[in-house]
Amino acid sequence: MTPTYVVWASLACWLVVLCVSLGAAEREIGLAACWQFEDIGSGLAKDDMAQNHGAIKNANRVCGKAGNGFALSFDGDGGCVEVADHSTLQLKGALTVECWVKLRRASGDVVCKNSRFLLRVGGAFTPSVWVGGAWRKLEGRIPVEEQRWYHLAVTYDPQDKTIRSYVNGVKDTEEALKGLADYSLGPGAGQPLVFGKNTWGTWNYLDGVVDEVKIWSVAKTFTPLPPRPPDGPPPEAREGVNLLENGSFEFGLQGWRSNGERCTDLEWEIDESVAHSGKRSLRSAVKVDDPALDAQRSRNGVIPTAPCDQIGILSRPVPVSKGRAYTLSAWLRTDGDTKGASLMLHPCRLAGKKQASGFSKSFQVSREWQRCVLTREIPADWPADKVFALIGTSGHGRLWVDEAQLVLGAEAPDGPAKAELIGLELQTGRAGNTYLRGEPAELLVHAVNMDSVGREFVVTHSLTDSWGEPVANGQWRFELAAGERKTERMRLDSGRTGAFTASFAISDKANAVEKPCAIQFLVVPTPRADVQPDDSPFGMNTHSEREPTPHLDRNYEMLARCGVKWVRLWWGWCMAEREPGKWDWAEFDRQLSLAEKHKLSPLVVLMRYYSDDRQWTGKVDLTTPDGLEKWANYVFQTVSRYKGRVRHWEMWNEPVYGGGKEPPEEWIRNPSQYANLLRVGYEAAKRADPSCRVLCDLDTLDYTTKVFEAGGPKWLDIVSFHPYGFVHNPEGLEADVEKRRDLMRRHGGEKELWDTETGEMAQVTDRDGYQAGKLGEDECAALLVRNYVLTLASGVKRRFWFSAQTSWGYSNGIYFHDYIPRPEMAAYAAMAERLEGARFVRSLKLPSLPEQGVALSAYLFQTRDGPLAVAWSRNENTAVLELDAPAAAIGVADLMGNKARPPEGELARVRLSQYPCYVLGRSPDTLGSALERARLREAVPQPVSVDALPGPKPLTIAVRVRSQTPHTLDGVVTVKTPPESPLERTEVAFDSLAKKEQRDILFILKPGSRASGPMRVTAEVLTGSRRLVTVRCEKEVP
Repeated sequence: MTPTYVVWASLACWLVVLCVSLGAAEREIGLAACWQFEDIGSGLAKDDMAQNHGAIKNANRVCGKAGNGFALSFDGDGGCVEVADHSTLQLKGALTVECWVKLRRASGDVVCKNSRFLLRVGGAFTPSVWVGGAWRKLEGRIPVEEQRWYHLAVTYDPQDKTIRSYVNGVKDTEEALKGLADYSLGPGAGQPLVFGKNTWGTWNYLDGVVDEVKIWSVAKTFTPLPPRPPDGPPPEAREGVNLLENGSFEFGLQGWRSNGERCTDLEWEIDESVAHSGKRSLRSAVKVDDPALDAQRSRNGVIPTAPCDQIGILSRPVPVSKGRAYTLSAWLRTDGDTKGASLMLHPCRLAGKKQASGFSKSFQVSREWQRCVLTREIPADWPADKVFALIGTSGHGRLWVDEAQLVLGAEAPDGPAKAELIGLELQTGRAGNTYLRGEPAELLVHAVNMDSVGREFVVTHSLTDSWGEPVANGQWRFELAAGERKTERMRLDSGRTGAFTASFAISDKANAVEKPCAIQFLVVPTPRADVQPDDSPFGMNTHSEREPTPHLDRNYEMLARCGVKWVRLWWGWCMAEREPGKWDWAEFDRQLSLAEKHKLSPLVVLMRYYSDDRQWTGKVDLTTPDGLEKWANYVFQTVSRYKGRVRHWEMWNEPVYGGGKEPPEEWIRNPSQYANLLRVGYEAAKRADPSCRVLCDLDTLDYTTKVFEAGGPKWLDIVSFHPYGFVHNPEGLEADVEKRRDLMRRHGGEKELWDTETGEMAQVTDRDGYQAGKLGEDECAALLVRNYVLTLASGVKRRFWFSAQTSWGYSNGIYFHDYIPRPEMAAYAAMAERLEGARFVRSLKLPSLPEQGVALSAYLFQTRDGPLAVAWSRNENTAVLELDAPAAAIGVADLMGNKARPPEGELARVRLSQYPCYVLGRSPDTLGSALERARLREAVPQPVSVDALPGPKPLTIAVRVRSQTPHTLDGVVTVKTPPESPLERTEVAFDSLAKKEQRDILFILKPGSRASGPMRVTAEVLTGSRRLVTVRCEKEVP
């Protein structure tokens, strides 16, 4: 049965209480301005108190904070409301700014008036108020999550000189200002008030909904509210049942991964000669902290990138119930004297939440098996709903692990759990689970019966592609004797490229036991050998200094296999010169030799390094070195040593972000100081190798201008920049690049542009649940390709994606665990095959239907294999183009590079979605004109379907709205009826319509009305998170 939509009861009650506490009970004394967004028909956000109306840009009306009323939805791509400055906004003395917000992406600027106040969210509420001539920032502690309504407020009280912040009425943080000559608020005169962004940059746009923005001339206080009702029941778990997959390790490494930038099978192995119970245990494959590894770590300046800097093994995440006790236990032993080991329960990272601390306990372990136990209660306010186990050691010698268990309760059971008696181990036998197209490919499926009796088992399997579409399925039946292990070989079709998931389950029908497991693998095209690195735009950032040699070798192997031709290496000064005049080149030699082994060209950043500052160099993370001659010597020595092997040197990384808010003259963030460092580095590099090319890192346009004015263009060959602000809207990159070219023309002439670092920073949701984020794997793959295409179309020569990481805590890494590439790298490999060595021709103007939200992009290239256009829909709508060309003359390949079979005897049709595709033709002119003259035949599917039905009661109409996208939808339903049948309300907003969810939205006719005749129903919907689309339904409703 489809529910009639009012609001969810528990959430509605909570919001009503919140609104009464924060709104209805308050007196309007001191209220200077208020925007409620109920009426935006004139394109203005109206101020209820004065005439401070604001112009709306790329923002749409959606459901308000309490499930009714209206709010404004901002698109995350520059949507905003701008209110001109007015005397009523130039408050003196006390201040309160408050608003409601619901985020779709975890960070953004909500309300801003430069030199006055800024309400910013980024996992928590971090407002700033300008007092005494500078910004005073509060670091919030209360998590602000996505897809939930929050009331945010910041106050300044000049009486006690204190800034305070509140989240849902709870005081979050406060700072009492001291030692200032002036405690007055910043003037803010002449500065506009904006909602949805800040006023000084093209980044941190808000992707979310804002309601009821209020500004007060008093410092208000707020009352804490009751806790939000839980989203659902806690996970079910019986006490004593092991929650960890494969805690006995009888099924190999299934369900476990190494800690940090590591590959599990290079660091851990299964030992069939020693076990506390059963036949197998887990053993570290390297001796922890042996002298060779110690020396390598010392040279590397290794940074901890996970819960602790040790060799460790991590379980897969499991859900937990807050307020309950859990016990983690394992049997451990070493091969030497007593050494330290540890158990840890670590929280997973959720989108919009700050990372919570875990629980750990240390033990002394010897040659004899020892049971180690950690029991902790999960706090009721813990900002995580999943945990994983980490078992590790930092002492000399090997570590063995067996019978790892996590159970609900304060006692750990003895012996393996029953669910561990059967299981599967999956292996590909390929590094990174990645096959080249056309080569033999198979999966090894090991079925294990650890029970004391033989049984008949069934193994079911299914294969799905990057979009979750089925590819193949089947099952096997067989008998396993007690303790038997049986291996099946499953042949894979490597003719189709892309990312795939093979899911399996082994079941014992007699005992109703089923154990599922899955494995990811890729099939990619063989990298092109006919394009030299100098002609390739395809680069990747790495943090090679964090990875021991075998692991880094695996990393580079996978990059090369996926079509990467360049790597960006971070060479910190004191990694080579740890003492004045004493040079140790081992780490640089190691990285470069491995890059050369895999034919990866290096771009080297000469810079600070966070863990390697030395007193004699100066604190190079914030300032330039003490004496630029020392910096020049480092540059000269390094470039001299690697002359002929490294040709491209980048001077520093993101200097614009070094230092503090108002940089003194000596800080790198000061443009003239960076220009000076650039000059010294450029001259030293050219003395060492006149043929080398020097890059400077200039990110914001303002910073670039000032560096150029200080003489920067004389000391660089290539301008590099990091356009993170355009990752989610790459179509905006072209205008930004043109501004940079104009700057260069005004300061001596154009130079090459390289994008040396950008990537997806929105916390990608990983497969296993260590990270939760906004974007799915398919969306990340599409964004990567769109970004590279717009880079080439803008004339930027090279792009280095960020970043080649495999650790659990790196939300923007391109790998799953063990250097298994994510689906975005399958798309990267397909793109490299198609666009390697390509020349951009022009952008194409495709047909569109703005009223239906159809906006299409296409870019034409001449490649080594012929003309090609990369095309996509700029939102979630799908469009079908019919070309005046036979189907046989036009080829179409999908995001993963697979070419569709054209229909015979028909005109060519191209289906465009948010996932870019490759359209192939016989000549650039013919292909380009065919696409531009194409007819738009379909625009499907609409984000929602709309239907009008008789209501459940007399004089009511139900409008049925059903989601047809994978995204949560917000929108407004408008119903127009005949004049003789007026409605009580003609508009009702809805929010958070989930994937495939269906709701009936009720409209009530006024007394005396009669519902008859044609009735027009219109629904305006935000597709996904931002695009406004109109869906109409007209029908007679009895």
